[in-house]
Amino acid sequence: MQANKVNLGYNSGPASKQYMNGLIDEVKIYNSALTANEILIDMNQGSGVVMGALSTASDGTTADNSSARAYCVPGDTTTCNPPVGEWKLDNKTGTTANDTSGNGNTLTTQGSPPWTQGKHGAALALDGSTQYAEKTSPSSDLTLTTAGTLEAWVKSDIAGPGDDAATYYRGIVTKVTGGGASAQEYGLDWYGSSSTVGTLRGGVGTATSY
Repeated sequence: MQANKVNLGYNSGPASKQYMNGLIDEVKIYNSALTANEILIDMNQGSGVVMGALSTASDGTTADNSSARAYCVPGDTTTCNPPVGEWKLDNKTGTTANDTSGNGNTLTTQGSPPWTQGKHGAALALDGSTQYAEKTSPSSDLTLTTAGTLEAWVKSDIAGPGDDAATYYRGIVTKVTGGGASAQEYGLDWYGSSSTVGTLRGGVGTATSY
C-alpha cells in the first residue's frame, strides 16, 4: 500500500509490472496546461547550446536570461509560472535528487539506481524491476487542482513495455495517495502488453481514465 507519494520510474498497482526500464532525466510538473510550443521551448532550454536568450522580457521583445523569465515562451508578455516540481537529476552521486523548483520535494532513490549520462547532464538509469525514486508526503504544491503538465526525457532500454503475456504500466512520473490505480492523482506512464510497441499515457485520476 503506497502512502501519499510522488514517484519517478514507478507506478501504483502490482509491483512487478510498474517499474520503468531505462533512463529518466529533466522531470517537471506544472500546475497549468502548457501548449505544445511552450513545452518544446521549455525542454530545449536544458540543452548545452540554446539559440539566443532563454526568453524575452515582459515587453515581448527584449532578450532576457533572468530566472523569472526562464520558463516563458519568447514573445510572451504575461507572467510565466515556474514548475511546482523540477528534478534535473544532475546530482551524479548519492541517494537523493534535488527539487530545483524551490518547493523542497527532494526525492530519495530506492534499489540503488546508478547515475549516468542523461539528455542534459546526468540522469537515473533504472532496471525495470526494483529501482525508482520517491518523495513521501510531498508538499501541497504538487496537488494539481484544475490543470497540469508533466514533462520528462525518457529513453527505454526495451522496445515495448510488456512481455507479450501481461500488461505493464511502467511509471515515468506519478503522484499517488494510496495503493492501486484508483488512488492515483495523476501520472505519466508507458503502457501495454507488447514487447515491441507501447502507448505513452498521461492523465489525472485512475489509470482507466487516461
